[in-house]
Amino acid sequence: MKKRRIFEFTAIVTAFLFAGCSNSVEIGPVPTITPKPTVTPLPVVTQTPEQTQDSVKTDVSVTKLYKEQYENTGVLPELYTIYKDYFDIGIEVTQEDINNGKRQAVVKQQFNSISCKTDLSPANIMDYEATRAAGDLSRVSLDFSGADIILKFAKDNGIPVRGPRLITNETPSWFFTKSFSESQVTETTDEEGVTTETVEYASAEVMLSRMENYIKDVIGYCNTNYPGVVITWDVLDSPINTGDRHEKKYRTSSNWYQTIGEDYLTKALEYAGKYAATEQKLFLSQEGLNETAVLNATTDLLKVLQASGRIDGIAAQAHYNIISPNVFAIEDMFKALSATGLEVHLSEFYVSTLTNDNQDSERTYEEALEKSAKRYKNLFSLFTRSEDNEKIDIVNITFEGLTDDGSSLNEPKEYTDSETGELVVGVELPSYPYLFDEELNPKDAYFGAIGDASIKGF
Repeated sequence: MKKRRIFEFTAIVTAFLFAGCSNSVEIGPVPTITPKPTVTPLPVVTQTPEQTQDSVKTDVSVTKLYKEQYENTGVLPELYTIYKDYFDIGIEVTQEDINNGKRQAVVKQQFNSISCKTDLSPANIMDYEATRAAGDLSRVSLDFSGADIILKFAKDNGIPVRGPRLITNETPSWFFTKSFSESQVTETTDEEGVTTETVEYASAEVMLSRMENYIKDVIGYCNTNYPGVVITWDVLDSPINTGDRHEKKYRTSSNWYQTIGEDYLTKALEYAGKYAATEQKLFLSQEGLNETAVLNATTDLLKVLQASGRIDGIAAQAHYNIISPNVFAIEDMFKALSATGLEVHLSEFYVSTLTNDNQDSERTYEEALEKSAKRYKNLFSLFTRSEDNEKIDIVNITFEGLTDDGSSLNEPKEYTDSETGELVVGVELPSYPYLFDEELNPKDAYFGAIGDASIKGF
């Protein structure tokens, strides 16, 4: 079903966009790929002198010849406007995205919500040296200088922010030690190369104090310095892990579980509800929800959390690729999540061109881009069609990143060269998961995502 927008200050955002932004953006030249496959030219839309830009956009929105318009004029539609009757479209950004004028312009004109990709994560804001110097074993010192760049941008431009993952498995291990000390974290590697970490844990009582103070300090800083900007908090991050042998499938290897036990789940939400503003929504964020075991365990946990207090939404982390998961599993996932009565978001969304099979190395660049475009088109068709049929209700879809070069999938790693047998550091097989290339040119994935007529879905 086409749903009403729920973000509290949409009117502010809309007013800003109409006042300060045009309805189109010039991104750059059309990317050229060599060799270029032969395609049948699309019909040319001729603009007469009497036609206005708005009338051309109306025609294109009906014919869905967005790519042709871009090739002829360099003008792109706004992604978020195309889906305004269905869901908000967000993007995870870094301070580098905001400091770069061209990247910032794309963010402002293609998306109507943002998230901090890494700049509000515990690993980036927890200051080890300052914490050690402070000597308070119940509170960690925080540095928001990187996040400030993003939060100020959002405040100045009236763009809502999906808050960071607060209680996450990516929290530095020293945070859980008795004395906030890296020396109390040791690693050992066995003969098979498996590394095991050992932590001298603080008591559960101390860790509950640290948890509450951390949640209080992060939420308090954002709400004091950027009131009304953060609209949601991903309070809990992937507490379910089917790899752990636990009847409830809880991630027992997590330092949070190891120090506090499963009570950390309800306590985190309790503290977040205590310090969050009334209008801010509290979420559980979970990966792997397309897997039946993870989905069932998560919906069971959601029932516990709903019974214990305040939780407003579930964010499904969507790390997909060009063949998996299948659309039936995705639709079943959204049906189950929508049935909880909670607000449903899709977060960290991307479609990797790598599938972890032997075809990855054989697939050409052109083939990878073509399959990515088809996959994006099929997924967005699924999302909108299911909403029209009232099967699911998605409120926000947030992409993990802007350009392919910024993806963690393309970070240099150590691997064995297939020809020399030597260990080298680099990108063995690049992935192209996002909508724009490193030059900010829209890829066919972008046009697939907006349902362009030239992109074949099957």
